[in-house]
Amino acid sequence: MNFISIAVYVLLLLSFVPGLKLAPRRGFNEDSMSLDAMTSLKGVLAIFVLCHHLSQKPAFQQTHTISFFEHIGFLFVGIFFLCSGYGLYKSYLKKPDYLKTFLKRRVLPIVIFYYVMIAIYAVYHLIQGSAFTPVEWALKLSGLVSINSQCWYVIVIVIFYLAFYFIYKNEKTGKYGIPLFIVISLAFGILFCIIGHFPWYASPKKWWVNPANFASIPWWKNPCALPFEGEWWVNSMFGFVAGLFIAQNEDKFIEWSSKKYWLKFAVTFVIFLVVSAIGFFCLFNISFWSEFAFDGKLGVPNKLICYTAQCLQVIVTDVFVLLVMRKVYVRNRFYDFFGKRSLEVYLMQELALFAWLYLIQKGDKPIFTSGNTNVILYMVVVTLTVLVSAIIYHWINVKLTRGLKKS
Repeated sequence: MNFISIAVYVLLLLSFVPGLKLAPRRGFNEDSMSLDAMTSLKGVLAIFVLCHHLSQKPAFQQTHTISFFEHIGFLFVGIFFLCSGYGLYKSYLKKPDYLKTFLKRRVLPIVIFYYVMIAIYAVYHLIQGSAFTPVEWALKLSGLVSINSQCWYVIVIVIFYLAFYFIYKNEKTGKYGIPLFIVISLAFGILFCIIGHFPWYASPKKWWVNPANFASIPWWKNPCALPFEGEWWVNSMFGFVAGLFIAQNEDKFIEWSSKKYWLKFAVTFVIFLVVSAIGFFCLFNISFWSEFAFDGKLGVPNKLICYTAQCLQVIVTDVFVLLVMRKVYVRNRFYDFFGKRSLEVYLMQELALFAWLYLIQKGDKPIFTSGNTNVILYMVVVTLTVLVSAIIYHWINVKLTRGLKKS
């Protein structure tokens, strides 16, 4: 572990001290699943996801900087989904006629956020002189193809919101809401496992076998160029289902976790460690990236194994986090502020990560200065750029959607 990593971990720990909510010795945080607690949790997750994306850069990988975050981003997103599913169902229970204005007040604002983001990234790419073909520009501006590789979360959450609306607006289907969401999540997971990371099915020629071919093929045949070409689209989805289930059975969950808490905490922690070990073993030894096996026998099965393992990781991690929060969680102004802007923080990351990439990378190769000061500088300027751009982006979104949320 290097000095930069230690400094980041210490700063993160110190940021948790203000507003640390500790339960009484023999009691619990009764507000651990309140809107305020969940909002601060989303603020923490937004910062953690930024650390995850930073840690994936070659310069960070080669210096092992904040490497703790490198392979666990999907777990943070799984908790995001947990918060979304939980909050959605709680609002449905508490607010009469919630679904009557649901499309206008909940779905349409997210769609507007999405197209504002597309406009921001389009300006950035125009300034950068990105070499998109006319067809690629048209598809990216339409939102049918991602202009921001991290915006997949918006597409998935809109799909879930629409599914929630159509399932729960009907009393008969509402009774089977959670089983239906399990089916939806599994369907998307299986779809990914078949599609893979690029359209191998589009040509009889095995151009995907040699990565050197990627530079000479159409843009849409490159890895992850089209929607749902990546396990990150689907491996966190069960967090949403977990959120629905916890909201629907909140009293039972509280009662269950309150009795013999420390025994259940210890058992859950052991299960968390075992499932994590299995999940990471599958990730590193079986891998989602098995397109090379499509001309063999193990391509789709390998993906299904990894997908199943990571779904279990997400569910167990979500339960473990909720158990921890019954005893301790963080709520302070910093994380409240960014929890309310977590989507904006999430969507502005790729722009900042690429805008300052020249500080740590030339072409595909990482560069280093004495003491890795450029790595430190990159981390600082990216973080500041994300925070400032998220604030501006949030302000634009509020102005554009204010009328929708009041009506």
